[in-house]
Amino acid sequence: MSKNKLKHLIICAIWLSGLTVFAQSNTVTAGGDASSPDGSVSYTIGQLDYIEASGSGGTASQGVQQPIEIIILGNNDYEEINLIASIYPNPTVNHVTLMVQNMDPSGMEFQLYDLSGRMLQKKVIKQNNTVVSMEYLSSATYFLAVTKHGSVLKTFKIIKH
Repeated sequence: MSKNKLKHLIICAIWLSGLTVFAQSNTVTAGGDASSPDGSVSYTIGQLDYIEASGSGGTASQGVQQPIEIIILGNNDYEEINLIASIYPNPTVNHVTLMVQNMDPSGMEFQLYDLSGRMLQKKVIKQNNTVVSMEYLSSATYFLAVTKHGSVLKTFKIIKH
């Protein structure tokens, strides 16, 4: 084989190997297809990349996983207070649900703070399940303090991505 042909073969091999670098790939845990007479949609759970579309009606993010991390700060003297993250619909983060178990909620309230210590929301807890709205908040770290008669029972660290 001549040097010219070998040179062209090497250039073609390098060029073809470069094409695979630009291929789409995702690591997904589950997914499926749904269809009706009006149209169809396919979905995956666990996508790493996304597309965001904005308009006058709002913003839609396809494929984005926006988790909420919840970390309990302080002591565990009040194990009956649990914070459960409810995310509906995914991928948007609308709210978290504060669930108080085995404890009378009378005299209890929560305060939601940002990292600078500014109180963003304060609400009296009237029942065992209380919804804390987070849809208007940007991606950041927040603290949710649960108090009873002015005394802090538990503080939760909430990270909204």
